[in-house]
Amino acid sequence: MTVVTRGKKVLDYLIKFRYLIGLVLFVFIILMNWNGSSISQWDSRVSDRTKGATSSIVVGQARSVRTDDWMVQTPFYLAQAKDGLKEFNSKLTQDGQDMVISYNSPVKNLTIVGKPFNWGFLFLPSDRALSWYYALKVVGMFLLSFEFIMILTKRKRYLSLLGAFWITLSPGVQWWFFQHLGDLVYFSLAILVSVFYFFASKKSWVQVCMALLFSSSAIGFILVLYPAFQVMFAYFILAVLVGFFFEYRGGKVRPRQVIMAVIAMLFVGVVVLTFVQNAMPQIKLLMNTAYPGKRISTGGSGMPFSQTLAAMSYYLTNWKLPYNDVTFLNNCEVSSFLNFFPIILLASPKIFRKIRRENAVGFSMFVYCIVMLLWLFIPVPKWLAKITLLSYTIFTRSLAIYCFAGMILSIWFIGYLMDHKEVIDKKFAAFLVAAIAALYAWSIVNSPMDSYLTHYEFLFTVLAFAGLAALFLFKHYKTFMVLMFCLIIGAGATVNPINKGTSAIYQKKLSQKIMSINKKHPNARWIGEGDLYNFLPALGVNTFNGVAFVPIMKTWHKLDPKHTDNFTYNRYEHIHTVVVPGKKTSFATLQADTIVVNLSIYDLHKFNIKYITGPGAIGSYHTRHMKLKKVYGQDSNGNFIFEVIYH
Repeated sequence: MTVVTRGKKVLDYLIKFRYLIGLVLFVFIILMNWNGSSISQWDSRVSDRTKGATSSIVVGQARSVRTDDWMVQTPFYLAQAKDGLKEFNSKLTQDGQDMVISYNSPVKNLTIVGKPFNWGFLFLPSDRALSWYYALKVVGMFLLSFEFIMILTKRKRYLSLLGAFWITLSPGVQWWFFQHLGDLVYFSLAILVSVFYFFASKKSWVQVCMALLFSSSAIGFILVLYPAFQVMFAYFILAVLVGFFFEYRGGKVRPRQVIMAVIAMLFVGVVVLTFVQNAMPQIKLLMNTAYPGKRISTGGSGMPFSQTLAAMSYYLTNWKLPYNDVTFLNNCEVSSFLNFFPIILLASPKIFRKIRRENAVGFSMFVYCIVMLLWLFIPVPKWLAKITLLSYTIFTRSLAIYCFAGMILSIWFIGYLMDHKEVIDKKFAAFLVAAIAALYAWSIVNSPMDSYLTHYEFLFTVLAFAGLAALFLFKHYKTFMVLMFCLIIGAGATVNPINKGTSAIYQKKLSQKIMSINKKHPNARWIGEGDLYNFLPALGVNTFNGVAFVPIMKTWHKLDPKHTDNFTYNRYEHIHTVVVPGKKTSFATLQADTIVVNLSIYDLHKFNIKYITGPGAIGSYHTRHMKLKKVYGQDSNGNFIFEVIYH
C-alpha cells in the first residue's frame, strides 16, 4: 500500500466518522480543562502566584493584543459565574451592566438558547465552562464548515475537508475568535446549513434538528449586537440563499415543513422581542453614544485608490502574524481570510458567461463581492447608506467580510474548476498567474506591508500565493490541497494558545486577598487602578470602574453635574481610574474606547468606595473626613490594597 493510498484511507476515515471524532475531541478538551484564551496575560500584571501554582499555558503564546478576550470577555464571563448568571450585573461598574449586551455573556434566561457556547456555564464550574466555550466553537465551526462546503462543491469530500480547516483556522477567525467575527462566521454557516438541509432532506428528524439549529443560530446572530459586521454578514447569507433557490428550485415543500418553519421563526421573534423590550433603555443609551453609536459610514476608505487597492491584500501578511507582530495597525486589524478573489474577478467572463444551475450560487456570491468592492471604493449618499443599513459598516469591518466572502467563493471556484476543466486553458491560466503575482507584488510594495516583510519574505509571499493559484489553475489539485493545508496551519493554528483553567486569575496572592476581603465585606465597592479595572469583576467584587458597554451616565453626572465632559464619557469605554489628591475630578479620552477618570479623593464618599487596589502609591492621601489604610502590598508588580476609612 502506497503512502498516498494510506493517506486517502485516513482521510476517508476522518470524514466518515467526523461527528464521532468531533464529539470525542469536544469531551476531551473539557476533561483536560483547556481553553484558547490569552488569560495568562494577567501574569504580567499580577505575577505573584499562590504556593504550588504554575503558568496555565500548555502550549503556544498568550497574545497581549487580544485585550477583548483576556481583559474584557473572559473576566465578564467569570463575573457572571460569580453572580449567578443574572441578566443585569450590578457589580460591573457603578451603574451595573446588561450582560446580554455585554459581549454575549452567559445569562440564565431565554436568550441563552442562541448562545450554545455559553451553555456550559449552566451546569459546569467556570473553568470547565470556558473549555466548553472553546471546544464547541472550534469543533462546531469545523463541522459546519465541512457541511457548508460539501453543499457548495457538490459533495467534494477532500476539498470540503480542506475548506473546513481553511475557514476554522482563518486568521480572521482566530485573531477574533472570542469576539463578534468568530461568532458571526459560526452563526452564518449554521443558518445556511440548517436552511439548506431543512428543505433538502425528506426525513422528519433531520428537519426538526435543522429547525432547532436555525432557531438557535438566528437568535445568536441577532444578539451579537455588532452591526458593523452583522449587516454585511446578513447580506452574504441572503446572497447565498438566493443562489440556493436558483440552483435547487423545483423541490416540493411539504405542509409540515411550512409549519415547522413558521414555529421556528415565531420562536426567534419572541426571544428577540422579549430581550429588546427588557433592554430598550440600555439599547437607547448605547445607540446614542459618541462611540460607537454615532459613527456613520457612507462607503469608501478615505484613502487614495492605490492605498485602498493595496489594503485588499493585507491577508498576504497573515502567515507571519503569529510569529512576528505587524508593524502597522495591529495583528487583529490586519488579520483576514486567505482568498483568490482577484483571479475569479479576471476569470469571471469565462466562468459566468452563462448563468446555469451549476454556477448560480457562485454567481450570487460573485455579485455580492462586486457590490462589496464598490462599497469599499466609492462613497454613496448618506440616505442610501442609512436605508441599506450600510451606514453601520466602517471600511475595516467591511474589508474583513469582503475577504471572508472571497474565501468562500475561492473554495467554490476550485470545486467548479474540478468539474469544468475546459473553462480555463493553459494560456489563460498562465496569464492569470502572472497577473496575480504582479498584483500581489504591487500591493506589498505600495503599502505598509513593504516595511513589515523582509526582501526574502516578500519573495516567499508572492511565490507562495501565486504558486498556489498556479497549482489549482493548472489542475494539480492534490498538491494544491497539501500545500494550502500547510499554509492554513501556519497562519491560523498557532494564533491562540492552549491554556489550562483559570489559575492566571484565581491562583494569585492578590486575588486571594481580594476574595478574602470580599467574603467578609460582600457589599463593599472597589476601584481598580492601572490595568486592574477589569480584573476585579472576575473576582466577584462590586467594581466602580471596569468596562462599560453602556456608559454609566448616572455616575458621570454625579461627578459632572453640568455635563461638561459628556462627549468624553458617553461611549463604550474601558474606564481607567486614577485616585488623585486634588479636589476636582476630571475626564480625558485616551482613545475611542478608553477614558481616564482622575477621581478626586474628595469624591470617594459619593459612591461609598471602600477599597482601592492597583499600583498607585496613594497611602498618604487623606481629607478631614477620610484616610487610607494599607491592607496589602506592595507586591512584585507594585500593587497595593488600601481600605478607605471614613470618619
